[in-house]
Amino acid sequence: HGGLFTRTNVRLDEIRRVNRFTEPGEEGGETLMAQMLWSDPMEEPGFKQSLRPFGCSFGPNITDEFLDTNQLQMIIRSNEVRLQGYSVEHGGKLITLFSAPSYMQDTNKGAYLRLSGTNLEIHPFQYTSVVSPPAKIYYDLDACRSM
Repeated sequence: HGGLFTRTNVRLDEIRRVNRFTEPGEEGGETLMAQMLWSDPMEEPGFKQSLRPFGCSFGPNITDEFLDTNQLQMIIRSNEVRLQGYSVEHGGKLITLFSAPSYMQDTNKGAYLRLSGTNLEIHPFQYTSVVSPPAKIYYDLDACRSM
């Protein structure tokens, strides 16, 4: 959903043990779950305090370290609108994917990824929202009066 952590040595086994049946921050503030949900990438190296109540902003060197520690090649995340529906960041090692077009009446596209082949080649697909007619609100005026 979000991103990485304020510790650079987090391993996948530790993530698997996270209690997912609690609210972020319930267990004492900056929990791994809260950071996974709310951290965002930035282009500068290192960490920075997030504008959100939880999480951090993390740079490409933090992405590299997490991938190396866990023998991974890439992170695919969400949680931030991208005008084109997705963005490739941190030297191609992090993709932010946003599937809701016209989010909050914005002009952004939505996107999804198809992974194919043994090398899991990434193929992004973008789309826009369909303009829907105004909603027709139905109510029974007589029923409302009898309340």
